Amino acid sequence: MPSFRLTPEQERDVLNFDPWGDRDATYRTLRSGFAACRKQYECVICIGPIAVGERVWAKTEVDDGKAMTFRFCAECCWCIARRYDEDEDSEEGYNYGFIRMEERWEIGRKRADQRRPEVR
Repeated sequence: MPSFRLTPEQERDVLNFDPWGDRDATYRTLRSGFAACRKQYECVICIGPIAVGERVWAKTEVDDGKAMTFRFCAECCWCIARRYDEDEDSEEGYNYGFIRMEERWEIGRKRADQRRPEVR
């Protein structure tokens, strides 16, 4: 199992990444940083569990008067930080890092779909 520990430079890069892409400007970031979790949470990208003590990216935003904190697991943060990686031995080549990041989003979509009740 690879280590998903980030360097300080990689952490700064993750903090500057917008996980939601282009969106309206009504939201405002109140706080964004890395910290160890004091209780179990769920990653907003892969919908996987975040263990107590795991170092994660926590981003608190307010929109329309409602504040929410989003937490990103170490593996998803690692993928964000390495999104520009290239792998010349892979078929994907130059955009291998983005493909790996998209795989994390796809894992989350599948997990979310499994939780939804079946519509009849």
